[in-house]
Amino acid sequence: MLEYDSEFVWLRFMPLIGSYLVVMIPTSRFTQMLEDGLRASVPSVVSHGMRNDHIAKGGTASGALYLEPDLSSAYIYPGEGPNRVEIMTSFVDNSGAAAWVCSRSKVVSLTSRIRTEHSLAILLGFEIEIVFMRPVDPQGLREPLSSHSWCTLTSEDTSILPMIEEIVRKLAFLDATVEKFHAESAPGQWEFVLSPRNPVEAVDMLLRARETITVIAHQHGLRATLHPRPYPEHAGTGAHTRKSVESEHKSHHCNICGQSIACIMARECHLVADAKILRHFCLSTTECYRSGESRKLLRWHPLAPAIDSSFCNAT
Repeated sequence: MLEYDSEFVWLRFMPLIGSYLVVMIPTSRFTQMLEDGLRASVPSVVSHGMRNDHIAKGGTASGALYLEPDLSSAYIYPGEGPNRVEIMTSFVDNSGAAAWVCSRSKVVSLTSRIRTEHSLAILLGFEIEIVFMRPVDPQGLREPLSSHSWCTLTSEDTSILPMIEEIVRKLAFLDATVEKFHAESAPGQWEFVLSPRNPVEAVDMLLRARETITVIAHQHGLRATLHPRPYPEHAGTGAHTRKSVESEHKSHHCNICGQSIACIMARECHLVADAKILRHFCLSTTECYRSGESRKLLRWHPLAPAIDSSFCNAT
């Protein structure tokens, strides 16, 4: 059961397009659901939903997916108002088996396979680069919060440092420890380096940290954005990942096939095969999404319509 005294429970889930979605349930009802072995349901079309709420090819408007809560991921919502507990969930079918569209379950499964079949333990550490902006008119126009360069501390930065430190303290309270933080290259841009965890915990912590930063910025009347390049003339916003692979044996080779760790990771995670396709919708300039090569490479992808609409036309 929940360890927190809360009024509401927010069940968080993320479909393939990366939207961070939520179903809200009164705590009394959620507790009863746990006792009765019930799960909240969402339409299965969420697996093929696009950012404009259209359905990608292959999706259907019928059917349901169920949200399996991971109670170990529970944390108190970082904003103001009544106590709310947020819990990460995985997509399952009506029997409780992992749904094929559930990225979270795939991360858990892959991590387990690599440990079981190759005696390798993996840690991930994420770095969050984020830009803080202040509103300048009612129409929503925003300007950089401060002007600086990498690792400098200007007089403008000093004025917002209490907010930055508040973010770090709140993240530590929510078990999302920051190892270091500093100004980044673009105006108003800061970086927060999170501590390493096993893959699924690291991803959960990344989402928790991003939300916390956004909420605290809003409380200070600011906008925190993960836009990949809000200012074309300045550096873009990175999303770096640090990976650590440790063998559970003295040998740094697979105990089954004898291959090196580098070969194992390349094969199991498909890094080499996917690098070319991934780069075309992860880069931060308009030309990345206009080029004929990008669209040709994306065309074969099973979620090409969703990618094309959600990523390539993002603003």
